[in-house]
Amino acid sequence: MRKLLYIGLMLSAVLAGATIGTGCGGGFEHDEAVAVCKDTQERQQGSIPDENFTQCVSCFEDCGRACRQLETFPLQFTCD
Repeated sequence: MRKLLYIGLMLSAVLAGATIGTGCGGGFEHDEAVAVCKDTQERQQGSIPDENFTQCVSCFEDCGRACRQLETFPLQFTCD
């Protein structure tokens, strides 16, 4: 019985550590988010003014791949 309890506690600790290590939002690191937004800005000239660029970076930092661009001009970004 103690062995099963020990195994259960260890498994819970491993799963908790994995969740904390990966983060709950799945967002990108700042540099990666900036790179994605710069790439979008270069591909679509003039579509992301400075204030929307900050929104883009924040969206990718918070949401990662779940961030999507809205069909607006200038571009705006939101989490799915």
